[in-house]
Amino acid sequence: MKKMDAKSLKIKRTLRARIQAYLNEVPDTYCLDLINVTVCGRYVESLLANPRVKRYIAKHHPEQLSEMEKLLLECK
Repeated sequence: MKKMDAKSLKIKRTLRARIQAYLNEVPDTYCLDLINVTVCGRYVESLLANPRVKRYIAKHHPEQLSEMEKLLLECK
């Protein structure tokens, strides 16, 4: 097996450290993203449960209403 020169070894260590740092961040951001999606989904669900709000959105923003309903179905 060939020995790595100092420059290659330094690059390898730097890449390993960057990858490790990135992998350590993923669980943290995933949890925050999941919480945000859950809270937003519940809020939209409560808005659409109100008949007056749902009628308004259906009348003035029908495309967004259909997207909201699709997203809510996917979250369940």
